[in-house]
Amino acid sequence: MTKFFLLHSPAVGPTTWKWVSEKLQVMGHAVVILVISPSATFRGWEGVIDEVVDQITGADDAVFVAHSGAGPLLPTIVDRSKARGSSMVFVDAGLPSTATYTPLMSKAFLKQLSAVAQDGL
Repeated sequence: MTKFFLLHSPAVGPTTWKWVSEKLQVMGHAVVILVISPSATFRGWEGVIDEVVDQITGADDAVFVAHSGAGPLLPTIVDRSKARGSSMVFVDAGLPSTATYTPLMSKAFLKQLSAVAQDGL
């Protein structure tokens, strides 16, 4: 049995992982869907990472899976969780650069999201 930590994009909710979680559990795996709250996103990427790391327990030899905009955050989350022997999977996700700064989203996508936001959400 493998333990999976599933992380949704900050732009969508945790139900993104509902069906994957159910399938993994039927296969006998333990699954934790990590949740990024709207209040964490107001604190920026550090707030998101802090909130997610606080949800992680028993992560040694686990598989961490990030979707979309959570991809660039995943290596820092896994590092700060102190999980040993863990793997990372990126599903339709942005990948962090190993050489330079990695923005969480393109300026064009940020503009598009800002246009539909209400009260900052």
